[in-house]
Amino acid sequence: LNQQFLSFAANLVSFCGEGVRKIAPTRFEMRKSDFTSKSDLYVLILERPSN
Repeated sequence: LNQQFLSFAANLVSFCGEGVRKIAPTRFEMRKSDFTSKSDLYVLILERPSN
């Protein structure tokens, strides 16, 4: 994903994950070692219109 796109606080990102922690007012983090997903990972990114 484009880091600049993810850096705007107006954008919304949604996903399901275990062990997610809030590291800043607009940032969350999930770390895993040797992670193998049991199914597809779905991430929803919503960008607000710039009017």
